[in-house]
Amino acid sequence: MSDAKTKDTKLLSFHVYECRFPRRPADPRWCVASVHDSIGVGFSQCARKPKHEYGGHGWCAQHYPPNVHARSVAREKKWQEEWAAREAARDKEKAEDEQKSAALDAIRKIAAGHNDPRGLAIEVLEMGQGATT
Repeated sequence: MSDAKTKDTKLLSFHVYECRFPRRPADPRWCVASVHDSIGVGFSQCARKPKHEYGGHGWCAQHYPPNVHARSVAREKKWQEEWAAREAARDKEKAEDEQKSAALDAIRKIAAGHNDPRGLAIEVLEMGQGATT
């Protein structure tokens, strides 16, 4: 069992079960987390036995506030990584679209009789080289 008194009260934002009718505290034989009941209409006390002590309450491993916080941080990190990968793919696709557009413009200019088609082609190719690196 860990220390019951802790400075990090943000972790105790998890709901502690309290019976409504009649008002009585949670049963100390079970985890004090408030969970949806079996039919999903109300809440009940978690049915697992407490393995950890935190904030003066007994918690099961799933609802133990530091574990909940650690899972939340890991999930957020995973989402941030996925979001960054999507942003990178979107930026790469945008750069490729710009390169294709520049190439089409160059072809149109060459077809219209541009004075230096080789120079124009080299310019477009160099622009594409800079976008992919």
